[in-house]
Amino acid sequence: MHHFYRSSRLLAVFIIILKAASVHAAPAVSEVDIHRAMANLTRLAGTWRVIDSQRDFSIVFESIANDNAVTETWFYGKQKHSLTIYHLDNHRLIATHYCPLGNQPRLALTPSEESDVYRFEFFDATGLVDLNDNHQHALSLHLPTVKNPFKRTESYLHNGDETLGTLLLERTL
Repeated sequence: MHHFYRSSRLLAVFIIILKAASVHAAPAVSEVDIHRAMANLTRLAGTWRVIDSQRDFSIVFESIANDNAVTETWFYGKQKHSLTIYHLDNHRLIATHYCPLGNQPRLALTPSEESDVYRFEFFDATGLVDLNDNHQHALSLHLPTVKNPFKRTESYLHNGDETLGTLLLERTL
């Protein structure tokens, strides 16, 4: 009898923990929002430059695979620097960042209260031995219109310290 009550209490505690976890779980991004975000990303196709930058730096977006993926290639001069590929993965939109640091963080589109902001947050990575190693941890694209300009913000995480970077981009081609 004592074993039954103890097991019942453990089961009750386990159910309470599960309910609490489900209440605090992040809301999912709707399929409509995912497809709208992908459509807006395809409209970025072209060459963009950083406003007020003295460096020869550009970002080229290309829609590939029948608009099922978008590549974002960074150039310093004519030299390719990094690559991010946005694509659908079943019921989510992900961005895989191929970083010069040698790791490939994968970020998933997360809900945003602003309809013109697409926020991607880290969920896993390849080539990353330890989460304390330097890696891209978040990315957001603020696309009020897909015309000029738009804002791109990213954060890198290293040993628990977050570094933010924001670029204001305008289309050149």
